[in-house]
Amino acid sequence: MSINSIIEVVGGMAIFLYGMFIMSDSIQKMAGEQVKTILLKLTGGPVKGYLTGLIATCLIQASAATIIMEMSFVSAGLLSFSQTLAVTMGAQLGTTITAQLVAFKITKYALPVITVSFFITLFSKNNTVKNAAGLFLGFGILFFGIDIMSKALFPLRQYPPFLKIMATVEDPLLGIGVGFLFTMITQSSSATSGVTVAMAFAHTITLQQAIPINLGASIGTTLTPFLGSVGMNREGKRVAWGHIFTQIIGVFIVFLLLIPRIGNEAVWILFVKWFTRTIVGTQDVARQIAMAHSLMPLATAVVCLPLVKLISGLLLRLFPSLETEKPFKADFITDTVVEIPALALDLSKKEILHMCGIVDSMLKGSISLFEKKEKQLADSLSLTDIKVDILRDTIVPFLTKVEKQGLTEKEKKTEINHIYIVNAVESIGDII
Repeated sequence: MSINSIIEVVGGMAIFLYGMFIMSDSIQKMAGEQVKTILLKLTGGPVKGYLTGLIATCLIQASAATIIMEMSFVSAGLLSFSQTLAVTMGAQLGTTITAQLVAFKITKYALPVITVSFFITLFSKNNTVKNAAGLFLGFGILFFGIDIMSKALFPLRQYPPFLKIMATVEDPLLGIGVGFLFTMITQSSSATSGVTVAMAFAHTITLQQAIPINLGASIGTTLTPFLGSVGMNREGKRVAWGHIFTQIIGVFIVFLLLIPRIGNEAVWILFVKWFTRTIVGTQDVARQIAMAHSLMPLATAVVCLPLVKLISGLLLRLFPSLETEKPFKADFITDTVVEIPALALDLSKKEILHMCGIVDSMLKGSISLFEKKEKQLADSLSLTDIKVDILRDTIVPFLTKVEKQGLTEKEKKTEINHIYIVNAVESIGDII
């Protein structure tokens, strides 16, 4: 393999990663706040949480980003750990969508897409249009990088030393190690899976060789959230360990299925080939690799979703909660007092004062932010604003229920004033 070929492979990988960065950045500009809302408001039971994590990660194309958001919300008391475990498993499936997209053989359209998208981003004045064009620009650059890599790798299909090295990767443990190290370096499991798909286009890798590499990538991708948990409280650390624990379970399941053989092929290999042929109607190796990458987190979900409470309990034992780490919620109002309007209105007043205290702390923090200009302080203010939103979303429905109890004129006026004040305070929080 010549120096030029090596440069082309590494350069193609760099272009691929840059395309992923542009694509992810554009998506986050378009849907970043919506993703936060989805995580906070749609996370519920195991199935609902799983779909929430899947949708959120498909939107931002980064499971690590989804999980780091979860860690922040749990550390701030906005979500409970048990809620996030299913979300994490959904995020693990969502991140495999990149490999599925890359497996489409549409590299010949990369340059036209790049050309059109670039000029739209250059001349458009509309931010939404620019971000949408940025998404397609990143998509085009990603495929252009894949095309460069696959063409540079093509001569290797008849290069004996390379074929000898790839034969050793069929050993699952060695393949997992290679995938883990590569993902540690690139900090992206999507990059690892993308490279294996590019190699499949060049006919320089088999399904048997790609599966262990992508299993290693699934473990390697847990490093980013793990490092992100440093400095967080026990709740945040527990989310990171939940990610590691469920990924290892998924990898272990597939690893076990790579051992027994029917004929000359492992059970998992035969299943992936059958599934791809039956569902997609193709025997293309690139698609089989992408499908195997997606089937691993699906296997994790099948095993772990019914055991969410058990896994949650185990991690709670390893990282027990402190009194100060309980999920954030309203301090005073509960539905049990709705039928006593006078008491309910008195408690809602206390809750509004609680809300005002939080906004007051935000105001003081914003003044400090102008002086110190620390990103951590800015992130803290953003999370505090979510607490204000939670109180608003708790108080207003509570007052609506109170209104239906048959209030006196004075109580009606008080109830209306409370709703007006809550909305005003929430707006101030948004402005800050």
